[in-house]
Amino acid sequence: MGVTVIMKEKFFVLFGAYARVSEGIKKVSTVFCYALLVFVTAEAGVAVFYRYVLNSPIMWAEEVARYTLIWLTMFASSIAIKDRLHISLTTVVSRLSRTASLIIEMFMLLIIVGVIYIITKFSWIMVATKSIKTYSPSIAVSMVWSHTALPVGFVLIIIQSVYVLLEDIKLLIEERSSAKE
Repeated sequence: MGVTVIMKEKFFVLFGAYARVSEGIKKVSTVFCYALLVFVTAEAGVAVFYRYVLNSPIMWAEEVARYTLIWLTMFASSIAIKDRLHISLTTVVSRLSRTASLIIEMFMLLIIVGVIYIITKFSWIMVATKSIKTYSPSIAVSMVWSHTALPVGFVLIIIQSVYVLLEDIKLLIEERSSAKE
């Protein structure tokens, strides 16, 4: 067996393990998104009922809905990345060969992961330094709970972006192997 064959087999084993982890995270995120969606819908419905039927608005309802939607958005974004449902411009890339388009996508994913890593680092710093000292206006809860959605969501996005990157590498390897045969 050649060195490249062994490396290819090890990569496929690594990819398989990472794919299972990524899929598990996606399933947990999906359940979490459904739960948050049900919660925010019920909470908004109760708030509307109190405001317009009982004429006694719930002061904290809008704030809780906002923070819930932030968490929902971050988890749903990681799912969209994994399923390749994020917005993309394919005008130029679709006219290139499959190999060239995969390489461009991998390059763009590396840039995205790098930028999101930087954002994640600074969002953790924000949570650790500023959010601990700040409280929400109407519910008087530490802003750590709402601000933590950002670094947690960005970590999930990085994990799923790395999965997509590994999947592209796998496709590139398979394409090159089939071209050699």
